Amino acid sequence: MSDEYEGNFGGPNDAETRIRAAVGYLLREAAGSARADIVREIIAIVNEVAHDLPPSTHRKPRPDCQRRLNI
Repeated sequence: MSDEYEGNFGGPNDAETRIRAAVGYLLREAAGSARADIVREIIAIVNEVAHDLPPSTHRKPRPDCQRRLNI
């Protein structure tokens, strides 16, 4: 997963649409604790971006999350 990706968005609505699509993709077919783990990973990523922090290297998602997050 590239944390250096700087998408070319057509504005806030376009960015939100892409975020929704990405979250939907990550949560597709996930249930129960796997779904909760993925949501926690998404929240951690958003917090890093919001606080202008580098990507965390200590978090190790569950194998099913790793596949969906492509890491």
